[in-house]
Amino acid sequence: MATRTLPQRPCSLRSGARKLMAVCVGGALLAGGISAAGQHLNALSGPTTVPGEGVWQSNTAECSISSEKNGTPEPASLMLSKEKLTATLKCSGTDNQVVPQTQTSVCVLKPENTVTTCGTADNQITLRSLLGASEEITWKKIPATKDAQAERQEWSLELKETQLPLSDKEFFVGCQNKKKTGDDVSCKLTVKVDAPPSTVKENVVSCAYGHSSNSDILKVEMSETNNTLTLACGKEGSVTPEKFASNYCVDADNLDKCSKSYKEILPMYQEKWWTTENKENHSVKLAIPTTDFPSTDQRFYIGCLPASRNVETPDNEASGRQAEEQTTAAGTPCKVEVTVKAASAASVADGVTVSPAVGATALIGLVFFS
Repeated sequence: MATRTLPQRPCSLRSGARKLMAVCVGGALLAGGISAAGQHLNALSGPTTVPGEGVWQSNTAECSISSEKNGTPEPASLMLSKEKLTATLKCSGTDNQVVPQTQTSVCVLKPENTVTTCGTADNQITLRSLLGASEEITWKKIPATKDAQAERQEWSLELKETQLPLSDKEFFVGCQNKKKTGDDVSCKLTVKVDAPPSTVKENVVSCAYGHSSNSDILKVEMSETNNTLTLACGKEGSVTPEKFASNYCVDADNLDKCSKSYKEILPMYQEKWWTTENKENHSVKLAIPTTDFPSTDQRFYIGCLPASRNVETPDNEASGRQAEEQTTAAGTPCKVEVTVKAASAASVADGVTVSPAVGATALIGLVFFS
């Protein structure tokens, strides 16, 4: 019986596929090897550090004073901000302690106040009052430790992001030899607290007034599905323009000089769309009825201006601690661009559509009376 030989398929494609797979696998292995080698080298070399940054990265200053000689902190000042919420002062030297000793207070930064005079309550202010916090803020006093060289007491403050002030603040703390009373045996450290950036989230604008709080104009978009805007100026700011319920601004550069009527861009506008959310916090809210959006996109500007001075010191705080003594700058305005989106096609149609019954009646009338 004759044997039938089946024709064989060409193997060129199969061979080519095998070669391509080999190339791909080889490339992947080579890339993996290079990556692993790079990681190994990085592990051997360790993290890159810049000489001289150690103290700054830890946001720590150190004062070393003797019983006869004044000291200078290194670095000379510290900064607290959204990115750096902890600051520490180390007082080195025998019999040295932090000033002030009250753990809810710091020293008022004014020319006549020194580490020595800060020992009195009139020259101190609570952190809660200075930063405008809603809760008590306490710094930590790390007890003195003794070693062969020195006795050390440490001051450390850790803030929460929600405790940052609405405008930039400054205060000072220090070290002093507890057996001496003169300023020639003390060390003074200035601490600056940066206000956070102004923010907008889900059409709620929260304004701050620090030197770097308002680098950009905040943008809000109102629509039929998101028809409210809340503007919170806080205790240290006020809504601008002053007559915000009747006038709007056409640009962000003149928020205090606005005379345009909302009726020009929102034909159905009523002042009652604006309400006060929180009088103490200078917070207002705009709510546009879903049926009253304009036929085309419209835009206006509004914002908050920083007050000329900080929040007044509470009655139980020492008199004479004026707000301007706590402010490092006049503050920056918080600007908001509001875009009101046009009504949807369905909403427009709802306003002009004739009902079927009315249409049918009109048609019958035309037939019988024409």
